[in-house]
Formats: sequence, structure tokens, C-alpha cells
Amino acid sequence: MAQKILIINPGSTSTKVALFDSENLLSEEVIRHDADELALFDNVADQFDFRMTGINSWIESLHLKTGELKAVVGRGAPLKPLEGGSYGINDELLEAVRTGKYSNHASNLGPLIAAHLGERFDVPSLIADPITVDNFTDVARVSGLPEIPRKCRAHALNIKEVCRREALKLGKSLETANFVAAHMGGGISVAALKQGKIIDVNDGLLGMGPFSPDRAGALPIGGLVKLCYSGKYNEKELVTKLSRQSGLMAYIGESDLRKVEKMIAGGDEKAELYLSAMA
Repeated sequence: MAQKILIINPGSTSTKVALFDSENLLSEEVIRHDADELALFDNVADQFDFRMTGINSWIESLHLKTGELKAVVGRGAPLKPLEGGSYGINDELLEAVRTGKYSNHASNLGPLIAAHLGERFDVPSLIADPITVDNFTDVARVSGLPEIPRKCRAHALNIKEVCRREALKLGKSLETANFVAAHMGGGISVAALKQGKIIDVNDGLLGMGPFSPDRAGALPIGGLVKLCYSGKYNEKELVTKLSRQSGLMAYIGESDLRKVEKMIAGGDEKAELYLSAMA
């Protein structure tokens, strides 16, 4: 009986792919993407063909035979608030991520790529722990302004998996342990988990929390209001600026931390200052 599962995890600057046989890792690859090339795509979903080039090369190296795969699982995209877990991919979900209905985010590619590969190999396609897994308490939704409730948007997939592994080291299950966990990537999520559920977290895309390699994080409110009414940006342009052109990218023109570290090693004091501020 087929037990192999193909995993697709698209991020803001890379696509991680892996093949598992039950819980055993058979193959994995991190496909890096040039930020300048990604910036050419206004809608992240339009990166599909661009990202599939690298994915197809990796899949060819696996020499998969008909009937070997059990399923394809993609990273869960921003959707309506959901419980944690796995969900089958349907046409409604695909339309939501193609159009960026809930957010124009790299994880929108997860369901699109998983559905495509599921159809190719004639196996079910699913998503796991989407960004909008929501187990907020009522207290966590209070922002300080009634018109703007706090949203639960986090790197739930990575956060829950890392905490699951750490719980095992403690002789516990994820559901019997409590954690504070930080995901640090293109976006940064700092989450409180109670018995396996994210009960509070900063909105790492367009909300509170630290700035990241290319996102603004929390900003002084007065300055943000002035920027909104400066006449320099319309709503779409400002959202793009805050979610994809801020952070280290805005300060030093680079969001790849490997390159930032090389800049610092070369004596770039500005790079050192702004990386220290982010950290």
C-alpha cells in the first residue's frame, strides 16, 4: 500500500519540498528564489510556473513510480479562520488563493502546487495548518480600538511542528504542553501555545510584532497615519510596501540574511545596525 507523501512548503524567498515514507524522510530540497525575480510578480499566485520549474527538476530526480504516492500536502494559505489540522483542496479554496481573497501571500502557492501535483499523480491533495488557524481567546482579539480587532495569522505549520518535536523531548504530546515559540523567516511570528493551540500571536504579515527582512511589523501610529494620507500611495501600493518592501529591504536594500551577514563581515555598519535592530 502506498505510504509516500509529497510535501510542498512555499515561503517568501524559497520553496521547500520533501518526500516522506510514513514518518521517514526520503528526500528534501530547498529551492532558493532570487528576490528580484519574485518581485516581478504582482500577484504571488502568478509565480506558479516560475516555482514549478525547480520543483519539477527535483521530482524528476525521485524517479517515482505509478502508485507510490499516497497524497500531496501543501502549506496552508490564508483562508477564513479555521481549526488546526489538514483539509482537502477544493475549487473554492483554489479560487480564493488565485485571487488573493484573504491575502497576497507566498503560501497561496501551497494549495495551487499541491492540487496540480495531486492531479498529475492521481492522488488526494491537501493543505495542513493554514496561516489562519484560529484558536484565539476573546482577550487576545482586543486591540485597543473596537473597529480593529486583532487577527490570528501566524506561521502555524512550522510553529506547531517544532513544538510537537520539543514536546516529545519532554516526554509529552503537543496537546499536554505549553510553549512560547518564535518563527523567524520572511515574516516573524511570536506565539503562545496552550495545549497545542495558538491562543495569542502577533500578525506577522500586516500587524503587530517585530519588523522582519521585508515586512514592517509594528509602526508608530502617528507616522503611519501621515504616510497613509501623504498622497504617495494608494491602498494596494501601501499594503505592498508594508508587507514586501519594508524591514531590512527598506533600510539596506537586501532581505537575504546570508547576504546581510556578508555585508556586515565586509564592514557595512548600516547593515549591522539594522540587523541588530531587527534581532
